[in-house]
Amino acid sequence: MKKFVLAMALFVVMMGAQVVQAAWYTCSVNSTGAAAVYLTDTAATPAFTNQSYSLPTTVATRNQMLAMILTALAAGKNLYVSLPSTAQWTTIAGLQVLN
Repeated sequence: MKKFVLAMALFVVMMGAQVVQAAWYTCSVNSTGAAAVYLTDTAATPAFTNQSYSLPTTVATRNQMLAMILTALAAGKNLYVSLPSTAQWTTIAGLQVLN
């Protein structure tokens, strides 16, 4: 019985945990490096301007994102960026190059 009560209490605690949802922003690329990118939100009222964001630490994911960033920078295109927070040095969750 104690195991059941403990399991149910754990279940209730886990169900109450909140998951942070990332928001998507249309951004222009100001500059980039191997581990970070400087972005500006292109909205009428920007959430951030020329702010630095970290690329993921996984090498394959970082290389893919860096390729998309460099493509957008070279072609003058915007990025659709998924950020869990607009705070500086937040790790980017996802990217898409916009037409």
